[in-house]
Amino acid sequence: MKLRYLNIILLGTVSLCLIFFQSCSSRDEFVGTYISTGGDKADADEIIIELNDDGKGVWKKRDETVFFGWEVHHKALRLHLKLGGVIIGEINRDSIEISLPGNENILFQKAKTQ
Repeated sequence: MKLRYLNIILLGTVSLCLIFFQSCSSRDEFVGTYISTGGDKADADEIIIELNDDGKGVWKKRDETVFFGWEVHHKALRLHLKLGGVIIGEINRDSIEISLPGNENILFQKAKTQ
């Protein structure tokens, strides 16, 4: 009887682990530098997002720099700002689309590595 319960617990644990690891994307495929393509405004300043392999990143615009932590769940990129806010965007292998307050959408393209 104990063996049956242990098998059920083991099967459940393995199933949960598989679900968890499949739902979380590998961070490595998203690491890199992303450059804004102008967003909704044609005269928008260039914004650069750097996603590092340690889960930290940098948002740069002109002379402003914002540091954040980041993670990916499914296709949602979550930027955890040091001040406590979270910015959520949709990420693919070579692009990120972020919707900011005020109905401003910014599209970033991954910079080619040389």
